Amino acid sequence: MTMPGRKYSVGSEAYRYGFNGKENDNSTGEGNLDFGARVMDVRLGKFLSIDPLYDKYPMISPYNFAISNPVLYTDVDGKEYVLWYTNNSNKEVSIRLKNWKDIEKLKSIDSKEDFVKNMYKLLLYAKGEFATEEVLKHKKSINIKYKKGDVGEYRRQIKTIYFDPLIGLEHVSDEQAKLQNQNEISNIDLVGIGKFTTPGALFVHEEGHAYNDLFFPEMAKTNREIPDELYQNSNEAQVTKEFENKFKLLHPDKEDTRTNHSGIGRYFLEPDSQELNPNKTSSDERKIEINKVYRKNLKRDNK
Repeated sequence: MTMPGRKYSVGSEAYRYGFNGKENDNSTGEGNLDFGARVMDVRLGKFLSIDPLYDKYPMISPYNFAISNPVLYTDVDGKEYVLWYTNNSNKEVSIRLKNWKDIEKLKSIDSKEDFVKNMYKLLLYAKGEFATEEVLKHKKSINIKYKKGDVGEYRRQIKTIYFDPLIGLEHVSDEQAKLQNQNEISNIDLVGIGKFTTPGALFVHEEGHAYNDLFFPEMAKTNREIPDELYQNSNEAQVTKEFENKFKLLHPDKEDTRTNHSGIGRYFLEPDSQELNPNKTSSDERKIEINKVYRKNLKRDNK
């Protein structure tokens, strides 16, 4: 039983939250807390089941919480994306996406630049893709934040994908990619070849980086240090081929596979469509942040 006098209430309604901000779950026992992935018996200070991802962490007890260090770490719930957006009151807020049922909630949320509704369309398009599902299930949360005019950027230090869900790419030739990687031509000099990558596929690309960071960080670090004349480095080559291009093969009517990591940023009408936005001019598209963002962050990420 819960000890008498040890319950906290606010006003006339019982306070529903306890340790680590988790909600009471009295359906499994009085005072138990729902951590999403499992339930904690607060009277014993133990979980009722093992960590569902215990096999990925053999060096840690399957009954551990926050790597046995709750002072430094919190288990946000163990399995989710955290989507950050600006609401109609111009405040930055977030919504936690623990499963596809939660993702369904996005279609009714208003936000600046319709970021949330566009992310809803994008995530549905990516549903079932390997990295999308594995990142959603991982212990650590991945943040998704809107960055206007950005083709996509994963920052591993803060586990965050910065993204504009209406920005995709027009492909360029391998010859141009080689010249750009040698700093002999700039992004402004590139000429498209009429093949495209949708915003949805670019998001899968960034999820590939997140997947490598979460599951194979040492491999990703090593690959970032190996130059590649078409993809800038071996990490970009692996992510493009193993995640982005494999996803594209499932949608041959909407996607073209890439043979290099260069491209021209384009505005699209929808996250899952190759139809370009006719209201955007070449001047608008020159403002899209593309390879210069990568080069700016390359040295930082290799540290």
